Amino acid sequence: MKKILLLTVTLSLLSGCQKTNFNLPESQIIELFGENWRETVPYMTFTKNDVQSGHLPWASFQLGGSGTAIIDWGDGTPVKRVNLVDRSVVFNNDCENHEYSQKAGYRNTVTIIGYNITYVFCPSIHIQEMDLTKNPSLKELYCHHNILQNLDVSANLLLTSLDVEDNRLSALDLSNNLDLNHLSIGWNDFTTIDLSNNIALTGLFCGNNPLTTLDLGKNIALSELGIGNHNEFTKTKLKTLDLSNNSELTHLNCTNQNLSELDVSNNPKLESLGCSLNQIAELDIADNTELVSLDCSHNKLTALDVSNQQALKYLYCQYNQLNVSALNIFFKDLPNVAGPGLLYIFGNPGTNNEGLIQSIATEKGWIVFVSPPTFPLC
Repeated sequence: MKKILLLTVTLSLLSGCQKTNFNLPESQIIELFGENWRETVPYMTFTKNDVQSGHLPWASFQLGGSGTAIIDWGDGTPVKRVNLVDRSVVFNNDCENHEYSQKAGYRNTVTIIGYNITYVFCPSIHIQEMDLTKNPSLKELYCHHNILQNLDVSANLLLTSLDVEDNRLSALDLSNNLDLNHLSIGWNDFTTIDLSNNIALTGLFCGNNPLTTLDLGKNIALSELGIGNHNEFTKTKLKTLDLSNNSELTHLNCTNQNLSELDVSNNPKLESLGCSLNQIAELDIADNTELVSLDCSHNKLTALDVSNQQALKYLYCQYNQLNVSALNIFFKDLPNVAGPGLLYIFGNPGTNNEGLIQSIATEKGWIVFVSPPTFPLC
C-alpha cells in the first residue's frame, strides 16, 4: 500500500514538474513584466510553419534597439534574454538561434518582447504569419525568403526599411509608413503597389513580380530603382515606365520588361542604367553625362550616341541591330578610359564586317568583345 502511495505521489510530482516546465517562459515573462504584460509591454509574434522544411525546425533572429528584449521560442523552453544594441551605430552578425525538438511539432509561434526593439532580421526560417502591430518602435524589418501571404505594417509608423523579398505577398498597405526610405518586395505576386504616400523613398526593388503598372510620380527622392525580371520569371511585364519626376535617380535596372521606349532625359544623375531584354529601338542618353555603366543589350538599337558620356567605362550593347557604320561612329564617340573599359558588341550585324575598325576603340583603352567571352570575368 505504501509503495502504491509513493508511486502516486511521484507521478503527481512529475506531472506537476512537466506542467511547470511547459509554463516556464510565461512565468518568467510575468516575473519581468507583470500579469498584464500583453497590455502594457510592446511585443511581436512570428508563427513558423516548417512542415515542408525536411529538417529539424529552427529559428534565428537578429535584433537591435536599446535595453533588453525577451524571446519566447514557443516550445516551453526557457526564454532568452537579449541585450539590444543600436545597429545603426554598432553592426555585427550576432544572432539568437534556437533548434526545436521533433516533439515540438512543426508549427511554433515565437514571441519577442521589449520596450525599444527597432531592428528585426529573420530571413529564411519559414515564417507564415507575423504580428507587428504591438511594437510601434520598429524601424527596420528584414524578413525575406519566408512564406508570408499577408503583412500588416500599418501600426509601424517609424518604419524606414522593409525587405519582404521572396515571400507570397500580393498586397501591402504602406500608406501609413511615411518615413519609409528603403523597400524591397521582389519575387512576390504584386501586380501593382501604391507608393503615393511614400515620398521619402530612396530605394525601391520590386523585380520579379507580375507588375502591370508602377506609378512613381510622387517618389521624387528615389535614387535607386530595380524592377528587372530574372529570365522568364513572369509573363506579365511593364509596357511603360514614367521616370519624369525621378530626377534623383542614380541607378536604374529595368531589365526584361516589355518596354519599347525609355525616356531618361529627366534623370541626369544616372550612373548605371540596365535596360537589356526589351524592345527599345532608340535610346537617347545625351543628358545622362554621369553614366559609368550602360547595359542596353538585347534590344533593337540601330544607333547609339555616347559622345556625352565621358565617365563611361562599362558598355554592353550586344545583340542589337548596329551595322558596321553605326559601330565605327560609336567607336569614335567613346571616351578615353584610364583603366581598361569593357565593350561588348557581339551579336550585331556589323560585328564581323571587314570594315569594322576596332583599333579606334582599343587605342582609347577599351577591350572590345566581338564574340562572347569564353572565360570568367572578375
